[in-house]
Amino acid sequence: MRHRSVWAVVLNHKEAEATVRCVTALRASRYRDLTVVVVDNDSGAEEVDRLRPRVPRLVESGGNLGYAGGNNVGIRHALDAGADAVWIVNPDAVPHRNALRHMVRLARGTVGIVGSRILDGAREIPTVQSLGGRIVWEAGGRSELLDRGVQAPRLLRGRARRVDFVHGASMLVRRGVFEEIGLLPEEYFMYFEETEFCVRAARAGFHIVASPWADVVHHSARSQGMPGEVYVYYFVRNRLLFGMRHTLESFDDMVDDLEPFLAGWRRRVDRVDPSWLPRFEELVAMALDDARAGRVGRRAGVGE
Repeated sequence: MRHRSVWAVVLNHKEAEATVRCVTALRASRYRDLTVVVVDNDSGAEEVDRLRPRVPRLVESGGNLGYAGGNNVGIRHALDAGADAVWIVNPDAVPHRNALRHMVRLARGTVGIVGSRILDGAREIPTVQSLGGRIVWEAGGRSELLDRGVQAPRLLRGRARRVDFVHGASMLVRRGVFEEIGLLPEEYFMYFEETEFCVRAARAGFHIVASPWADVVHHSARSQGMPGEVYVYYFVRNRLLFGMRHTLESFDDMVDDLEPFLAGWRRRVDRVDPSWLPRFEELVAMALDDARAGRVGRRAGVGE
């Protein structure tokens, strides 16, 4: 896919300054046929009014539709306008000006989705958050980010690699993928949508590739490495829902596989803000109960 029309979709939810920073980086892209659209996911009239004159195109979603639902508003907008590919970019991500050029070069033949080398914006020395990911099916669908924590000197890049999924902070999707499998899955609300989407694409015959040349700096909003309640609830619930959907592992075995991950969070919460520990445990219990019951979508009372 060379010299084709690409639309970048940036989903904003109450983080206007980060969104403007992202859009500024996108507008500096060296890819010549890039259109940028921002979707506001129910940030409120005041923020929308503040954002509108600072971005090239703004579409309001009409409510907080979650990651997939909000991005799908922009994806439909792009496809209706004739986009050959859609670049989904998180508002807290800052793409390098050459990132899209490297991704487009790979998006041809059987390659349907291309991801970036995601770098941790909180580190003084560039450090990889993700160069794609793999799914450990024998562990009930555990997802693992590849090259996480590896320092990333500019010259040590290597070749593009096939992966099971790419990081949702930067994901280029060819039009044909959407036409074949549909838009992003909205039932998760937040987290695991890109994993689910990549699995569906792979099963439809598309390859998923991560480019070590397409750098995107990701600025995490979490304070002192603390997991927010939205992240705790939806990550735990959706990790289990994903495993239940795609593997035959027992629910209890998947919970056991999650426990070391939860224990690390628990220690961090206890060290940084022990007063939040009861709420943390409440969110985990709620996520386990809801996953076991197969509940999907937005959960009232979480992050509100």
